[in-house]
Amino acid sequence: MIEIDSTSLLVTTDTDETIAQLEEQVLKEGFTLNYFTPPDNQDCLADALEERLPNLYGEAFGGIEELCAQVRWIHPSGEEYFNKLTPRSATGPSLKKFSIGSDQLLGTPIQATFRLFPRPRYHQYAIFSFPSTRASSSFKQWVYKGRLAIPLFVEISPSKVEDFLEKEKVNESFIGAAFWGEEKLVLAMINTLSESAHQKKGRHLEIGKKNQPEFLDMLRKTKESQLKKERKFSAAKEKGLQGLRQMLQRCS
Repeated sequence: MIEIDSTSLLVTTDTDETIAQLEEQVLKEGFTLNYFTPPDNQDCLADALEERLPNLYGEAFGGIEELCAQVRWIHPSGEEYFNKLTPRSATGPSLKKFSIGSDQLLGTPIQATFRLFPRPRYHQYAIFSFPSTRASSSFKQWVYKGRLAIPLFVEISPSKVEDFLEKEKVNESFIGAAFWGEEKLVLAMINTLSESAHQKKGRHLEIGKKNQPEFLDMLRKTKESQLKKERKFSAAKEKGLQGLRQMLQRCS
């Protein structure tokens, strides 16, 4: 069951659908979820909600806890409950945010309502090339500090860059980016980034249309690898903190 509310920009669906299946349906109606779970978006919506699966485009559009507006859960006792539908700007704790990622602690998600975005008609892909890692790091810090909403923005190795830039001198450090949305906004974003890169002695290199699908796939895989490293680091950090807490408890 899929119901699309084009006025409120919401879609309600049963959670036995995969993310890819739901995306295919909303694309036909001129919308997108802007939610992608690696490696191929084939995760079931129920799993995405139970495990809070990360959104590859999260830096621009938020995680599943922001993209999901309402969830209907069924408790092992058979009782059903759901959170109040909240506006996009809502902040603070809520039943929805507590439930998403609870791994069936509060029950099983059976239905969900997701926010929709207009299907992007304009896409741009770029590589920002820098003479040193110091310059590229400064550029990344500027982007993160400004909280620029870039769907994909990742550091890429020179060996991967060579596949997409013919007859270009391979510098020391590269950052790949993918943009989509309204043409004016995308172009304004690219111009802003190009100016900043130039100030840091970097260059903006466009990706030809022929290479764009492969480039997007490469960015996704690179971002996925980055997310795995971050999760592994967070898990190790949490394990270390837990050990420290236990040691302090024994000493007290």
